[in-house]
Amino acid sequence: MALRLFAIALAIFVSQASHAQSASARQDSKPEYDIVAAGDVMLGRMVAKEIQVDRINPWQKLEKSWPTSAIRVANLETVVTDDPLTCLPHSSLCLRMPSSYLLLVKEAGFTHLSLTNNHEADLGLEGLQQTRQFVRSSQLRSIDRHLQFEEIDGLRIATLGINLIPDALGQQDKIPSISIAQQIRLAKSLADRLIISIHWGQEYQSWASQQQRELAEWLVEQGADLILGHHPHVIQTAECIKHAAVWYSLGNHVFDQKYEATQTGALAACRFYRDKEGITCAPYFSSRSSTSAVLERLARAKDQESLQCESQHDASQKSRRYLSAKPIATTRMEDKIASVELYLATDRKQQQALSQAMPLRSIQAIDLGLHVPTWLMLLELASPFDQSMGLRPHIYSLREGRLHAEWRGSALAFPILDVLVQTDAAGRDFLCALHEARAHLSQSREPNGAPFTLAYRWQRFGFQADHSAALQQQCDHAFQFKQEQ
Repeated sequence: MALRLFAIALAIFVSQASHAQSASARQDSKPEYDIVAAGDVMLGRMVAKEIQVDRINPWQKLEKSWPTSAIRVANLETVVTDDPLTCLPHSSLCLRMPSSYLLLVKEAGFTHLSLTNNHEADLGLEGLQQTRQFVRSSQLRSIDRHLQFEEIDGLRIATLGINLIPDALGQQDKIPSISIAQQIRLAKSLADRLIISIHWGQEYQSWASQQQRELAEWLVEQGADLILGHHPHVIQTAECIKHAAVWYSLGNHVFDQKYEATQTGALAACRFYRDKEGITCAPYFSSRSSTSAVLERLARAKDQESLQCESQHDASQKSRRYLSAKPIATTRMEDKIASVELYLATDRKQQQALSQAMPLRSIQAIDLGLHVPTWLMLLELASPFDQSMGLRPHIYSLREGRLHAEWRGSALAFPILDVLVQTDAAGRDFLCALHEARAHLSQSREPNGAPFTLAYRWQRFGFQADHSAALQQQCDHAFQFKQEQ
């Protein structure tokens, strides 16, 4: 009898050890995808009632259905607050959820939440700030209007949120725009890949509009590698634009809407190529019944092929990335200038910053024909000599692991909207500046006039305007959009 009990106990021990080892192996194994992105999540209204009354978890049936990934993200379409905040008058639908429900999101395996959408300000700025604070305290990362950076399997990933639908405060982003172009440029100078979560399109429309396609093309042209669309609440088709994957609408993931098309959502399971620009995405879907928020199924869409968005551009031949960055957290919606701490890109541990937090619009390498390995043009928010804040291009050298300020002159006419590093036909770098009409070099100097471009050459100790027709034409082409649309 004792021998039999020992055998049973041994069998139980071996089974438990085997299960623990297999679980550990699954946890330690390399994820199949870099990111799995789901659609809209709203844990208020009838979903909140079902969670509270029936003690359900919307993801309770999906534990073993998820494809493995380093990032699992959804669009959180609600304010998170535990206070009785008042809905703003312009909130046609006022969506809210208690902070305790973020634990359900965390337990479902989500690592990130996209917060930039038309419901983020339903309860005003206080609700918006509380949402970000609760998400952060729940150890979830947010995707919002401020660039975020992280490293995944050797790739430095940047994320950015954009909302094109007016919120309760009447605020919305606009593209094409100089500010978003600058953020994308900054992201691609500090990271290998850029993921954009965007709120756009027409509700309940199952196809992408021509406007969505044109905006997607613009975002890809600026540098986006993966675009994740939300707002229509139904699935819209996905496609490749050059090397980038565009999911125009992932539809609903967890919501209480009753239309049949809103009860099925798409999931984008994507992995970036390492040896070239491009991405591969496998389509999954989730579904629920019309009477419950509990997801019944999550599976690979067998009738749809994976997206294979490829570029023949060898990633190893791309311009070297010299710096990486850590963003400084902020909740100010109006602040479109990222404040970052800069690090050497080769410093994986990121133990010592190259600089204090710097308010930046862009970073570009520039060759000034001088005997220093690396020169960088940083477009910073600084105070000119007249003590008014404005964008200024500053030149730094990167030597011995440190940034050295080399030029902070005022040769470029103020005020400036943007500055780009360009290369002429002879292979020499120069600057193209986009000035406001009221800049002192403007011919009209009309406050409401159109912005204009000027080229600048490095002349031993600083930049001087170069009015040659060839450079002027190149600068005009570089700024194809001249102002916020």
